Amino acid sequence: MITDIFEVPEDLIEEPEIFTIVEDMPVYPGCEGAGSKEEIQNCTNNEIYKYIAKNTKYPAMAKDAGVSGTVYIRYLVNEKGKVSNVEILRGVAGGSSLDKEAVRVIESLPSMKPGKQRGKPVRVQYTVPVK
Repeated sequence: MITDIFEVPEDLIEEPEIFTIVEDMPVYPGCEGAGSKEEIQNCTNNEIYKYIAKNTKYPAMAKDAGVSGTVYIRYLVNEKGKVSNVEILRGVAGGSSLDKEAVRVIESLPSMKPGKQRGKPVRVQYTVPVK
């Protein structure tokens, strides 16, 4: 059949590599001029945590039920600097509303300057606790 010619075997489809540490890590808006690479990275980490703290709204149901805890989230900053692939690594027992809120806040992070490896934008993975 002629359509068989155009099928690409699954093992030949390459996904872009995912990094956890790169030469130039993603940069949060406003941290570009913070100084050295280390200072820029510290600024980025601090701003991400500030953003999470400021934008997290404790779900009323969880508050009323006395449910609390830490949700561990993994996400990517893609080649365009946008947050993607947000997933819960460990949620709060009995706290699905807390899990959903943590995902919502991470998905709402602003676009960043993408991370680079060998001068090319790459996907960088982060893991953060949301309390």
